[in-house]
Amino acid sequence: MPRTKTAPVLELLITTAIWGLNGLIVKGYALSPLTFSFFRMGLPALVLGFYFIFIRRTLPGAGQNPGPVLLASFLNALRLVLYFTAMTLTSVGNAIIILYTWPLFTSLFEGIFLKERLDPLIKKLLPVAFAGMILVFVDKPLSFADQDFLGMSLMLLSSAIFSLSIIIFKKASPRYTPAETIFYQNSIGALLTIPLGLLWAPFPSLGTSAVLTVFFLAGGLGGFLLFFRALKVLPASTVSFLTYLEVFFTLLFSLLFLNESLTWNMLAGAILILTPKVVFLVKR
Repeated sequence: MPRTKTAPVLELLITTAIWGLNGLIVKGYALSPLTFSFFRMGLPALVLGFYFIFIRRTLPGAGQNPGPVLLASFLNALRLVLYFTAMTLTSVGNAIIILYTWPLFTSLFEGIFLKERLDPLIKKLLPVAFAGMILVFVDKPLSFADQDFLGMSLMLLSSAIFSLSIIIFKKASPRYTPAETIFYQNSIGALLTIPLGLLWAPFPSLGTSAVLTVFFLAGGLGGFLLFFRALKVLPASTVSFLTYLEVFFTLLFSLLFLNESLTWNMLAGAILILTPKVVFLVKR
């Protein structure tokens, strides 16, 4: 592999490993989903807002119509609150497998809302991913009174909303730098969660706040900056493939540190959900 492409690959591996720690952080600290959302969205937005206003002395995306990215930012805020709520309700393994149904929703929504023609290969592979999604749910009682079922259902909704925000950001991103994109990605979430996150009890101790600050700035700001930088060097298909390692790292960490079990239907469902995207990337 050329030297110029080695660094971004390693950076993406580190990034996906950091993202894979999300479940450990959520399970390790007994905090509300809004508090986690505050650290995940509020801090990156505050840091980048300070950078643009006081260092660059300009507004991010000046001269652009912010409407679409603000809508995407609202959707991103909603999906992250659902994401952290789901993580607190169900196992980390269940949550991450369901989360990665988002490429499935992206393909569907691009056809519905953007009238884009679905690739014939994707049409053939979509039923496989749907079967995997059903398989993950197969041993759960079909009742929102069941904590696992509720958590997985919320993560499925989060995944669908995430795919909508991705479509909007994808259309708008050529007009923005990576830093501007990340700022807008978190801006609405910051406005909503900074007051709620600060007031919602229990607020973390100083030590816990320091850990969460470092972790979510590393993953929410540093990780996405590396992600967008890698997109400039590596093929988009390579970047997409490498981000799937988040599932591997998350499952590995949950098995090692949370003593979670990996049931047959979870494993089979994960394979069916992830395989279509991998096959499509390889074939393309």
